[in-house]
Amino acid sequence: MRARLLADNRWKRTVPVVALLALALLYRLWILFSIKDYPVLAVPAADSAMFDAWARDIAQRSFWGDEVFFFDPLYPYFLGIFYALFGHHPLAATVVQAVLGVLGLWMLFEGARRLFGYPVAVAALAAGAFYRTMAFYDVVLVKDFLGPVLLEAAFLAVALVHTTGRHGWWAGAGAACALAGLVRGNLLLLVPGLVLAAWLVPVRDARRALLALAGAVAVLLPVALRNSVVGGEFVLSTAEMGTNLYTGNHAGNDTGRYEPPPFLRRATTVNELLDFQEEAERRLGRRMGRGEVSAYWRDETFRTIAEAPGRFLLLTAKRAALLTNRIEVPDVYYMDYIARRSVPLALPAVTFGLAAPLAVVGLARSRRDWRRLLVPYLLLALPILSMVIFFVFDRYRLPSLPFVALFAGMGATHGWNDWKVRDIRGLKAGAALLLASAAWVNVPLERLVNVGRFDFTVAHYNDAVSWERLGRPAEAARELEEVFRLRPEYRGNSKMTWFAGRSYERGGDPRRAAEYYRLAAEHTPGRAALWVDLARVLLAAGDVPGARQALEQADGAVRRTVPAGEVLKELDALRRRLS
Repeated sequence: MRARLLADNRWKRTVPVVALLALALLYRLWILFSIKDYPVLAVPAADSAMFDAWARDIAQRSFWGDEVFFFDPLYPYFLGIFYALFGHHPLAATVVQAVLGVLGLWMLFEGARRLFGYPVAVAALAAGAFYRTMAFYDVVLVKDFLGPVLLEAAFLAVALVHTTGRHGWWAGAGAACALAGLVRGNLLLLVPGLVLAAWLVPVRDARRALLALAGAVAVLLPVALRNSVVGGEFVLSTAEMGTNLYTGNHAGNDTGRYEPPPFLRRATTVNELLDFQEEAERRLGRRMGRGEVSAYWRDETFRTIAEAPGRFLLLTAKRAALLTNRIEVPDVYYMDYIARRSVPLALPAVTFGLAAPLAVVGLARSRRDWRRLLVPYLLLALPILSMVIFFVFDRYRLPSLPFVALFAGMGATHGWNDWKVRDIRGLKAGAALLLASAAWVNVPLERLVNVGRFDFTVAHYNDAVSWERLGRPAEAARELEEVFRLRPEYRGNSKMTWFAGRSYERGGDPRRAAEYYRLAAEHTPGRAALWVDLARVLLAAGDVPGARQALEQADGAVRRTVPAGEVLKELDALRRRLS
């Protein structure tokens, strides 16, 4: 009879977990198939384009590469191995990502069950399963989904140490944190944090610390050796820190968000590296390795901070506020914008504004058990704290979100238990803390301090680029019109207006193309190519006098600067047509 009761109880506990994991997977797949034809996702852009190209290079040309890693390598290698085994199928890769994301949720549940009990674990799983940001990044072609999965693995490994007494799991936790550092470099800070926690809690034990360190070294040493052999520089993981540090703190950044320095001319992620390298080499007058470039921009950042420490403190405060606010600072992907065309993204779901206040309650109620919670505290706090000196995007907060869900589940469980026993004092304290933290998390920072605008300008521009690459210039032109509507000042940007002119020209509307080419040419009158473009579309629109005037301007620009040979050829061809 007792065995039957135990089996029934086990079944009752298993069914909700299996159901939540299945729903989590369905939610992610629903999001994926609702957005797969969205332009900026149908054609990989920015970081996604870089990861896709790097993965294809790994699969088709060179597994080891040719130089020191500048970008974090784990995700491109994950994607490259997938492409090598199954072919270039990005959609299938994102399905695998969704499965791995749900596997991470199971690890979160299992770790929480072992450390805090079934109710907290189920509440944490429910919060993570329907956390919109986590679900979205599980199914797009960016590296960040791997960070939460690996930290959830580290959490489970530590939970297994506590429940099985097998200290060898510390090596697994160290390896998982090091792998997370190969997804996002700032997560490498978790390695010394984990080693310290292993040594201190519950009593000082050097063996535990050495196991955690050995697990991390087993991951990082091969990467450092690969960098030495291939690139000729001993770089532990990547040579990216200095450029990121400078981007977040240079004199022109006053928001704490991504603000590229003025010498960055190239639009793509990979080519930004070339701009940073060329500028550093121009300033020093010599060739530099990747590690040297990173060190140079790190030192430049420290010099900038030393010159204006107050400004740095203000920027850091803005970043800290953004990292603890409901705002999901967009990068390439604007979830609220994409949700206009995606039913699952538009549905009510768990968000930071909802989960974080509950997590604060959970943190407060669990403070007496801090020794058992030291590693979860680190996994929650260090990914966020390590970003306050760089710059802020929504996906940079992603590694902490499983542990926001964990402590939110803890807070909700404590509140429910207080309600059941009618602990009025506990309910009042919890409600006061919940309201205070909700007020902070939901402060409208965009209205109170200068953290930049949060409209959909960049989303429309990204869509325009993707429509252009898909061979649909009319849709690109439509998106650019939205850009100009939201930011009228962009009509003075010759690159933007030239892009609009080209889209209208390719879309078969030479008169509208002429309007934007003229704006571009008048804003940059010394560029002969812009006047040639204007002359070409004016001629196509039947405006012969206007075309002649544009060619006269082009001739004047040629006398001042020598344009590319193709421009000169087209200029001669237009002269012959008008003669």
